[in-house]
Amino acid sequence: MQKRFERDYMDILIDRDKIKALRMEPILVSDLQGKQLMSVLAERILMWPPHDVRHSEFNFQDTKLMQDIAKGMETRIIRKDIVEGRLDVLVEFQQNLHEFERYNLVIQQHNQEWRERGSPKDVFDPVHGDIYPIKDAFVDPAHITSRHHPLPDSVYDNTSCGDLTKARPEMDRKGFVKIQYQLSIEEDLFIFGYAAYDYKNRIIYYNEVSNKDLSYLVRRSVQEIWGNHLVQHSSEPVLEGISYLIQGRKIDICKRDNKVPRFLRGTNVEIKTTNELTLAETKKSVMGFSNVLFGYVIPAFLILYIIVFSCQCLTGAFIQEQKTGGTYLIGMVFIILGIIASRWVSQWSERKISAIDAESKFM
Repeated sequence: MQKRFERDYMDILIDRDKIKALRMEPILVSDLQGKQLMSVLAERILMWPPHDVRHSEFNFQDTKLMQDIAKGMETRIIRKDIVEGRLDVLVEFQQNLHEFERYNLVIQQHNQEWRERGSPKDVFDPVHGDIYPIKDAFVDPAHITSRHHPLPDSVYDNTSCGDLTKARPEMDRKGFVKIQYQLSIEEDLFIFGYAAYDYKNRIIYYNEVSNKDLSYLVRRSVQEIWGNHLVQHSSEPVLEGISYLIQGRKIDICKRDNKVPRFLRGTNVEIKTTNELTLAETKKSVMGFSNVLFGYVIPAFLILYIIVFSCQCLTGAFIQEQKTGGTYLIGMVFIILGIIASRWVSQWSERKISAIDAESKFM
């Protein structure tokens, strides 16, 4: 099984290296004789994964979330207009990532317990003396794949066929970003315009550039749209560029440096702002303050008050000869409940911060 996977995966890596080399080969106007322009453009665009061109799978600065998102993204052509030189591309994102994470946690625990039992392949029935094979021995986790991040079928061991194996989720994607391209030729130059839209059909990036090499223009468009413009080196978190695009944080670049493509001129399209992101950051700050207040300040105050309250009750009982036993018990119950409630609010705030962090990446 292991040798088969290694052989199959090596074949995939060889094919990927061929594609990487091919997509860098120059395409000049003179190379298009007998070829359909939009087909050449579509083929070259599909060769590039929708993320920063500097990304490497060995870059450990990118978060696990962003790596999983990038692995699951898929690009497909949804419209090709030969007359107008237009090409529409839909970029789909995995929408059941949480199912993969939940499934893999269950599988991880199952495999650990299976190893602790000695990695049995069968089970003995002490009543009847029969031996039954274990349907779910070691179970493979669910892997995120796409055209640009493929894995061979042999990555899964087919020896297990129990309920856990059958419950493995499949990739479920939904269109999240649409990119419109327009390509024309003037003498020996390619005029290349492109605009990206979010899931609410708001503009999140646009530009129009020209060059004699179509391969260069496609590569440039991929980096402009998906790249992280805030970092210089490939060892930095380059995949954050995906979030920056969807958040509308690249619009300032467009307004400052870029040219409006021809197919957008004279149209009334909505350009995305970062207002939603600002509101999310405000909520996050409020939740952060709440987390500190209820997680540390209030519990510390209540713990100090326990000392003060206990001294008051002891003083009343021994010096003033008052019956403070009931008051003390009731007071301690309320203080302990206050500490528990405060910690619950703190944990709730912490969960909200994590949720806001995840949502804001694609807000």
